[in-house]
Amino acid sequence: MLNLFFATHPQLILTPNTRENLTEKTVRRAKWLARQTVSLPESLAHAEGADHTDWISRACEWEIMKIIDEPSMYLSSSPGILLLEVVGLHKLQMLAETEAQKSRAYVVLGSMIQSRLTQIFLRLYDAHEHIKDVFAFGAIMGIDQEHWEADCSGAFSCARAAAILCKTHDCRVYLANIKEDIGLGIDLIALTRSNAGVAISVKTTHPTSTFWIEHVHTQPKPEDVQLKDRRRRRIFTGTQKFNERNTMSTNAVCILIPKFLDSPYTIDPSLQEVVRCKNFFRYGLTSNTTQPHLTSGL
Repeated sequence: MLNLFFATHPQLILTPNTRENLTEKTVRRAKWLARQTVSLPESLAHAEGADHTDWISRACEWEIMKIIDEPSMYLSSSPGILLLEVVGLHKLQMLAETEAQKSRAYVVLGSMIQSRLTQIFLRLYDAHEHIKDVFAFGAIMGIDQEHWEADCSGAFSCARAAAILCKTHDCRVYLANIKEDIGLGIDLIALTRSNAGVAISVKTTHPTSTFWIEHVHTQPKPEDVQLKDRRRRRIFTGTQKFNERNTMSTNAVCILIPKFLDSPYTIDPSLQEVVRCKNFFRYGLTSNTTQPHLTSGL
């Protein structure tokens, strides 16, 4: 079971000593792709029923391969390949016409886009000017600026949360898969040194706020209807379902990341954020519950 988890969840790693960037060739190709006309995939046009996530995501991955129409050797950096995929998915997302199509497009393709953008931002850890370039794509022809900026903002917060977690050196961080993101409200999954499992919901908060990490150890009451209570309820119930499906014992955690209003868009966490996170793993997980663990079945 653990091998399956590792096979289906990309590990997020900081590489501050290995500078990756977006080449001029990559940027030109992505801008060209944004201006192209694409067709609505059958999976978005005709899917019916409650759960067609796998079908839609696989069909759209195949579709963007055809749209990009370039071998991976064409690009010198993996962030570039991911950027082309994001632009392709964004183009497909904008084709949705009916309410049912829009629902599928914004949920499924939105998750696929944010997953790739999160990886791009982490790969560009030491290239802040290129992170700014990714945000700036919202202004080019063929891109819906409002949706692009919203996707970038959510992914940037997720990338910053992952960077803070990685900087503690107290855990390994993995990207949740599309079903965990959409169905359970889980963005990241961390495994600590003591093999504690942590299912994490990352939310963007007000720019004047500070980094916040919280162990959601009890489910909010039904009468608790504030935004913070809805967030806690979502990750608490999502983590319960995750544990049932994966024979794991994990804690529900909510992370709040202040929104960045302008450049420089830096992924590098502050010392205060790292210390707060380290203290959380040292004390926060054990203050209200017994230490979680991966079950022997994994």
